[in-house]
Amino acid sequence: MSTTSHHPLAMASSRPAHEPRPTEGEHERQRDRWISELVQVHGDSAHRTAYRLLGDSDEASDAVQEALATVLRRWTDLRTPDAAKSWFFRILVNECISRQRRAKVRDTALRLIGRPASANEELSEASGFSHSVLPQLMRLPAKQRTALVLRFGDERSVAEIAELMGVSPETIKTHLKRGLGQLRKALLSKEARA
Repeated sequence: MSTTSHHPLAMASSRPAHEPRPTEGEHERQRDRWISELVQVHGDSAHRTAYRLLGDSDEASDAVQEALATVLRRWTDLRTPDAAKSWFFRILVNECISRQRRAKVRDTALRLIGRPASANEELSEASGFSHSVLPQLMRLPAKQRTALVLRFGDERSVAEIAELMGVSPETIKTHLKRGLGQLRKALLSKEARA
């Protein structure tokens, strides 16, 4: 996202002290322009990230829309335009983690009453993971799966993932190590059975 003076947040924060504050209508128009720019610049990337985390295109679209709704409600919380992308993606990742937890609870409840759980194995090649890894990846705890998807699917650095997930880089390294260990163990067990 551009940080030039045409950016609504940059304009709002660079206003001279003697200049009147924007009216409510102007404030809303600035917000709407900012949200529109965010969607245009980062919408596809956001959907890919959510899809990799959730394993379902419709669920990913819902997560992106919910994250955008949160951004819309809280856009004045953003202090600098430079942080807009990571702030939005942090909200999106948190939304995906919440959805993963709810899905796990729902699937467990369905199994307990004898109904099949939802199938997350429908992921396509667009997910960035092979079909043999996907079912195992979807079984990992939400934070481990999120760290692995952001690291290997989105090719983000440990520092970026830590910022998005709101934890230390050391915690991300632990999630990655444990998640990779569980994946390796599950895949080796699957090979031994075959």
